[in-house]
Amino acid sequence: MPDHINIDTLKRLVALVDQKLDEHRAEEGAMNGMKDYAAWRERRAAANAKLLDYFTANENARFLEKPPHDHSVTMAGIRSSSTMGFDAALKNWTARARKRIMAHE
Repeated sequence: MPDHINIDTLKRLVALVDQKLDEHRAEEGAMNGMKDYAAWRERRAAANAKLLDYFTANENARFLEKPPHDHSVTMAGIRSSSTMGFDAALKNWTARARKRIMAHE
């Protein structure tokens, strides 16, 4: 593991990402059938924008989208991706960060 990755920072970020993903899911809400699809997509887009803005501004995260489906996040020296969106890429980021933390302890 690179020396520049601080384990305390990773622990803080994992907890923060978990918290922000919980908020994201609450803001996004459930899709109640196809009649709600357009409204759900709008809620999801707004929740995604808020999530990306927060981590970009406050944690120096970098997000990249490669159409049609690749979404990646790099933060604190860890990169992760998903084909299911930036929220899923952040969820995968927490899994990689937890593995780094466990390997260090």
